[in-house]
Amino acid sequence: MFAAALPDPEAIPVTVKLMSFDDPQREVAVLNPAGKPVSVQLYSHSLTAAISSQAKAGKFSVFGKPADQDPKAPLPVLASADLPAGERKLIGIVSGAGAATRLSLVPDQTSDNAAGTIRFFNLCPQPVGLTMPGERQIIPSGKEITLRPKVKPSEYGQAQFFLPNAEDGWQVAGGLRWLQLQDIRSILFLLPAPGDAGMIVIRGIEERIVEELAPAAAPPGDKQVSKNKVLR
Repeated sequence: MFAAALPDPEAIPVTVKLMSFDDPQREVAVLNPAGKPVSVQLYSHSLTAAISSQAKAGKFSVFGKPADQDPKAPLPVLASADLPAGERKLIGIVSGAGAATRLSLVPDQTSDNAAGTIRFFNLCPQPVGLTMPGERQIIPSGKEITLRPKVKPSEYGQAQFFLPNAEDGWQVAGGLRWLQLQDIRSILFLLPAPGDAGMIVIRGIEERIVEELAPAAAPPGDKQVSKNKVLR
């Protein structure tokens, strides 16, 4: 009689939505809850659906394709990142390429009250000032802030961004115009403008927030099929 397989004591269940930051489309693999690698297509314009996965020893990893065709060859780790303390629901941002692939993990603050918000990530090496209707904020370098614009639904809002200036304090470094929709959350990344130290560029995605309904019970005898392709 065979002994039952014991659960991996280092495995931490997580739910993650992934996106590609630099490539419009790329394929990676993550571990499913059983510890098997599954392939996932990433896009730069949207997040994936929520993926049930696992982290080991406090780190979440994305994997690439094996170097050879040996089905027993382990998948190479493209990048790993520490789990944010106490967080199990995450957004994973995959950037770079090849050996320079990077993974950033941030808590996924999705809930009913996330709809209608804008989440700013400051990836500039200096703080960024922000003004928008009802708000004046400074976002430190490497930090984030989530705001609910004081803009009426289905109307356009405007914001301005500022960078520190040694001569007069702050200088205008960019702007933003958006349509305020109450069932959409926006995730925006603020980056240095290539070749222009006084400006920033904005890259972002939108995600529709919908009520998550429990899946309907399958008829007797039917099997549930995963949307993710199990590797090997």
